[in-house]
Formats: sequence, structure tokens, C-alpha cells
Amino acid sequence: MDMQAVKLCPYLQASALYYSMKLKVHNLTIYNIEASVSTTILIKHLEKVCLDKKAIVVYTDGCGYQNRNVVLSSGLLKYSMKYKVNVQQKYLIKGYTQMELDSIHSLVERNYVRYTLNARKYPTPFNSQLLTHTFFNDYKNKLIYNSIRSGKTIEYPECKDIRGLYNPSGIIYYKLTFDDP
Repeated sequence: MDMQAVKLCPYLQASALYYSMKLKVHNLTIYNIEASVSTTILIKHLEKVCLDKKAIVVYTDGCGYQNRNVVLSSGLLKYSMKYKVNVQQKYLIKGYTQMELDSIHSLVERNYVRYTLNARKYPTPFNSQLLTHTFFNDYKNKLIYNSIRSGKTIEYPECKDIRGLYNPSGIIYYKLTFDDP
């Protein structure tokens, strides 16, 4: 779920009305999305764009249900094994999560009345694709591991602490800092 920036209603350009009473409109959007949905979109994007068999680094925020879960880990590991390419997923540290794609969100929000396709003209328009239920795979029922946590007790790192490397051999290697080998 996410709260869109507060909008004032009515929105008027006239300066005489600037200090008039306005309603504040809060748009809270809640979307029930499973990990298989975002995993499918990422894997199909990699299959379409990453054709040269070079190592892949995916930067994500630390959102557990979306990016730091066994469903996505299994999907990336299967991709890695299928195409015999190393895939490394790096989790951004809380407070340092600003990425280039945030500029897309900003542009879309400012143009939310228009279609996403018209949000940017230069250097090229954003790509947009309508996804139907037949597009998605169910990675949740095809897990290689039951968990991406390295252990079960308190002395082992938690999922929020790891950075993952997915190897074509079928083993998930992890590191706890960006400088670890």
C-alpha cells in the first residue's frame, strides 16, 4: 500500500483563492500482490532484455514481501541455472534507497491524469504493457529452497541482513556486506 501525495481540492490557479479553505484529498491505494506476480514480471523482463549471458546485478529495496523472499530467490536461481549466468541481487540499505526509477514514479505522479505512455517523450517514452492473468507464473509452488535465511536460531543473520548471489550451480550464496567476496 502507498499514500499518494496530498492533493488540494479544488485545485485553482487564481491567487485570490490560494488562502481559501480547501479539502485535502488523501489517496491511499492498497493492492494485494503476491510475490509470484513481481517475480514473473522481473524474470520475463530478464529473459527479454538480458540476452548476452553477462552477469546480472539487480538492485532492490529491502521490502520483504516484494524483494526479500524465497519466491523471488527461487525465481532468480532458476533463471540463473536455466541460462547459466550469475545473477546477484543487492538490497539497498534503509535510508539509501533512492534509485533512478524513482524519477519515473515522480513523472508518472505529476502526470497521473495522462496515460503512463505519455509521461515521458525524451529520450524515449516509457514502455507499458497490459498484463493479464495468463502472463503470470506461480513461482510459489516451484520453490527450490523453503527459506533464504541461513539458519534458524538468533545467532544467524536474518533475511533483512543478507545480500544474495544466485549461482547457475543451483546453490544460493549470500554475503552480509557489499565488500564480502
